[in-house]
Amino acid sequence: MNPVMRTISTSAALLVAISLVSSPAVAQEQGDSDAAMGGKHQMHGQAEGGMQGMGGGMLGGVSGQEKEALLTGAGLGAGMIAMMNGYPGPKHVLEMGDELELTAAQRESIGTIYGNVKAESVKLGTELVEKDEALAALFASGSVKTGDVEKRAREIGELQGRVRAAHLNAHVETFEALTPAQREHLSSMQGMHEMHQGSGEGMQKQSRQGQTSGT
Repeated sequence: MNPVMRTISTSAALLVAISLVSSPAVAQEQGDSDAAMGGKHQMHGQAEGGMQGMGGGMLGGVSGQEKEALLTGAGLGAGMIAMMNGYPGPKHVLEMGDELELTAAQRESIGTIYGNVKAESVKLGTELVEKDEALAALFASGSVKTGDVEKRAREIGELQGRVRAAHLNAHVETFEALTPAQREHLSSMQGMHEMHQGSGEGMQKQSRQGQTSGT
């Protein structure tokens, strides 16, 4: 082999050797870079998801569904803690009137309770939505001040509490309007319902009821 060819061959061999030695390091470096980028994307996605989660409900303002419920006096689950502890809502009791054998006087009394909580909830809910929208408009104006935020947020929080109290009181008043036998009947039905929840069908049914339930 002539000197020129020998030099070319040697150089090629060296290049191959360097490539073989450096390839794992390069691959590892590329893998680390991809992993880092993936981690950044994952963290960004988690943060973005968290921000989206904060956007719904009162933490981020009144959502469309909540607004409709507030303006129509729906419970929004405000009476759930009462329901879970044996204090039924007036709407549910009226719907079960025949099964509970409600008297005419009871139907009238519970009907009044339902009408009152509905009217009070619409009044408070409308005021709450208006104040929430005013707070959003204040931020949109770009001239918001910390003092304004605290005052308005406290007013919204107070209205939320009043809406919840109105619904919970309606549950208590409804409970007091029932006889011990009627309360016992409702309690036994709740126990049967809880047993039924053990099946997938029961859980799905409970979920559907939870989405449409009101006081």
